[in-house]
Amino acid sequence: MIAERIAASTQGLRLPAQAVQSLADLIAAGYGLVEALDALPRSSLPERLRGILDHEVKALRHGAPVDDTLDKLGLEITLIATRGAKSGTSLVQAVKSDAERLKADEEARRTAITRVLPFAVIALIFAALGLYMSLIMVPAQIADVNRMIPSGDRLPQALENFEAYRNRLALGALSVVLTIGGWIAFNIGWMGPDQFRLLLHSIRLYVPFLRAHARHSARARLVEALRHEQTAGIAANVTLRRAASREPVPRLRDELELAAKRLEAGDPWASSLRGTLLETPFLVDLNALASRGAKPDEGWKAAAALHRDGAITALRRAVLAGAVIVITPISMYSMSLLQAATVAGSVAELEKVRRDMDRIQVEIQSAIDSAN
Repeated sequence: MIAERIAASTQGLRLPAQAVQSLADLIAAGYGLVEALDALPRSSLPERLRGILDHEVKALRHGAPVDDTLDKLGLEITLIATRGAKSGTSLVQAVKSDAERLKADEEARRTAITRVLPFAVIALIFAALGLYMSLIMVPAQIADVNRMIPSGDRLPQALENFEAYRNRLALGALSVVLTIGGWIAFNIGWMGPDQFRLLLHSIRLYVPFLRAHARHSARARLVEALRHEQTAGIAANVTLRRAASREPVPRLRDELELAAKRLEAGDPWASSLRGTLLETPFLVDLNALASRGAKPDEGWKAAAALHRDGAITALRRAVLAGAVIVITPISMYSMSLLQAATVAGSVAELEKVRRDMDRIQVEIQSAIDSAN
C-alpha cells in the first residue's frame, strides 16, 4: 500500500495504465480517439490531470495536432495511431499495447519502491539512533560523570576534548546542511525549477550507482518504445528521436539523438549506439531478428525487464552506499564517545572510592591519636 501511494505520487501527469486500458475499451466500442478521450471516466484521475485532459480534448476539437496531445498525456501511441492502418496495427491494439507498457512501468516503479524502501527506513533508523546517542544519550552520561567527580576537580581531559569535538561536529553538520539548502534555493531561483531538475539529472551520471540506475532506466524505456513502435512499422530512427524527447537526463538525450543521426546516415544498429552509455548487445540482437522478419516480442519484454531489474539493483546499492556514508561516522563517533564516557565514569567512581578510603584512614588515625 505504501509503495503504491509513493509510486502514484511520483508518476507525474500521465494517464495511468487503468485509464489507458479504459481508453482502448472505448475505442473498441466504436468511439473515435477524440470522443474516447472526452468520454474517459475521470473520477480516479488526479484533479490537475483532469484539467489537462479537458484542455487537450478542447484543443483537439479546435484542430490541435493529435501527436502533441498524446505526447502531453504520456502515451506512446502517437505515431502508431497515425500509421496503424498502414502497418496492420489497429488503434485499439496500439492503445492496449500502450496500456500494457504503462502497467509494466507502474509495476516496476512499485517494485523499486518496495525493494528500496526497507533500506531507506533502516538507514533512517540507524541515523536517528546515532544522532540520539551523540546529542542526548552520551551528553547525559557525561553529565552524570561530571556529578560523580568531587567538587573542585575538573572533568577528565579526554572527556572535555570529546565534548568540544561533538559541538564542533554538530556545528559543521549544520553548516553543511545550510550550505546545501542555500545552493539549492539559489539555483532554483536563478535557473528555474525545470533547468535545476535537468541539472540534478545530469549530476546522477557522476554519482556511483545512480549512474547505473540512470543508464538501465533509459535502456528499459528505449527497449519498450522500440517494442511497441517497431510492431507498428515505425522507423527506428524516429523512435530514437521520440525517446530522446522524453529522456530526462540531458547527456543520454543527446546520445539518443546521435544514434538517430547515425541510423539516418546509413550506419547499422550495431554501431548506432557504440561508444554511448546506452550501448547494449540486446538491442543489436533484437533488431537483427526484427530485420529478418521475426517478431521478438517476448525478447523485447525480457530485455526491458532485465534493465528494470538492473535499475532497481543500482538504486538499492545507491541507498545502501548513502546509508553507510552517513551512518558510519555517526556510529563510530557515538561509540567512541560512549566508550570514553564509560571509562571516565569508572575512573571517577574509583577516584571517589579512593578519596573515601583516604578520608576514613585520616579519621581512624585521628581517633588513634586522640586515644593516645
